[in-house]
Amino acid sequence: MFLSKMILAPNTSLYKFKLKHRNEKLNIPTSHYVAVRVILNGKEEIRNYTPIHTNENVGCLDLIVKTYTLGNVSKYFTTLKPGDYLEFKGPMGEFVYEDVQTTQLGLIAGGSGITPILEVLNEYMSNPDKLEKVCLIYANETVHDILLKEELDSMMSKYPQFHVHYVLHYPPSKHDMTLCDEETWSGGIGYITKRDMEQYLPEYADDHRLLICGPPEMTNMVLNYARSLGWNSGFQKSKGDQKVFVF
Repeated sequence: MFLSKMILAPNTSLYKFKLKHRNEKLNIPTSHYVAVRVILNGKEEIRNYTPIHTNENVGCLDLIVKTYTLGNVSKYFTTLKPGDYLEFKGPMGEFVYEDVQTTQLGLIAGGSGITPILEVLNEYMSNPDKLEKVCLIYANETVHDILLKEELDSMMSKYPQFHVHYVLHYPPSKHDMTLCDEETWSGGIGYITKRDMEQYLPEYADDHRLLICGPPEMTNMVLNYARSLGWNSGFQKSKGDQKVFVF
């Protein structure tokens, strides 16, 4: 049952749903997703979303949904009223956290693609001594679109081995700087580049891993960069051995 909505960005909100039982917890594996089914104009529509804070939430489910102009289901979310019901199915997914033996972790996220990446971070940071280095490149259109920045920055201040490099297609103007920690924008500008990946992410190694989640255009671009940086030997078919994983 739909409970509430909290706006995170101009076109992105966090939707909270009540589970059947007050003490119920969702035992969703790291970065697995749930399918949402709605009927629109007599047609079945199904979309997948990664819940956040699954280890913390009791009796509820939190989803971050970005509303797209042509997104029928994402626009349907904006019409929900407290007490409405949605159909969920899951969990589903292929990422196998238990099989991962990693000392350095590289992460790339674009927009709402931060949701499965955040769940991976929460799992890894629950045992931070196992990791030498964790680096995230997070790309968005504007400073207003950066999701969960406070949570990421808090994690960065708490764990010295964790670093976030923000990239904005349109950097903030002077009157937007109240939204940033610095007086001037110190992150990247434009799109993620091969140089960004060389500078901010771990290089390929047997015990290093690269995880990617974002729009198809961004994903294809950074995968090409990854191959040219030596990660071509990391695209194994076996789930447990796969060193490059795209959500």
